[in-house]
Amino acid sequence: MFELFHPRLMYLILLPVCALLCAAGAVFLLRVNRENLPRLEKIPRAQIPGAVLGLVDLLWCIPNAMPILPESLHRYLLPLALLLVILAYCALDHLLSRAIGGFMILTAHFFLKESFALPAAGAPVFVTFCLIFGTIGIFISGKPHLTRDIIRLAVTKYRFLTPVFLALFAMISLATFVLNLAGGTPK
Repeated sequence: MFELFHPRLMYLILLPVCALLCAAGAVFLLRVNRENLPRLEKIPRAQIPGAVLGLVDLLWCIPNAMPILPESLHRYLLPLALLLVILAYCALDHLLSRAIGGFMILTAHFFLKESFALPAAGAPVFVTFCLIFGTIGIFISGKPHLTRDIIRLAVTKYRFLTPVFLALFAMISLATFVLNLAGGTPK
C-alpha cells in the first residue's frame, strides 16, 4: 500500500528538494553585491515567508512529538502548531531566519536518521555534511541575526565560503539520492 509519509519515500523526496534549496541559496549569496546588500540583508526578518516555513517546521515536528506525548494530547498538536505560528508572527523578530534554522535542524536530523537506517556508498561524507548543516541550523536558530551576517559576508573576501558549502551539500545530497535510487525502491 502507498504511504505518503513513509520515511524512505520522504527521504528520496527530500534529498533533491534540499539539494535544490541549497543550490538556490548558493546562487542567492553569489548574487549579493554592495548595491543590493541593504535590501537583501533585510530578508531574514521577513514575517510572512517566515510564518509559512515556520508552519512547515512545526507540522514536521508533530510526528516527532507524538511518541513522547500521551495519545489524549495528540489532537491538540495541530491547533497548537497553528497558534504558535500566529504568536511567532506577532512576537518574533528574524522569523524567516529562525524558520530556516529550524528547517536545517529538522532536515539534518531526518537525513542522519535515514542514512544510518539505509547506508549507501559515500554515507560518511554525507553524514559529516549533515552534521555541519544541522549545527549551522542550531546556531542560526539561537542567534538569528547570523543569517544577516552570512549575507553580509557575501561582499567580503570570504564571499565564496557559504556558497561553496551549500553547493557541495547540494551535490552530495544529489549523489546520495542517486545512490539510494540505485540501491532499491521504498518498501
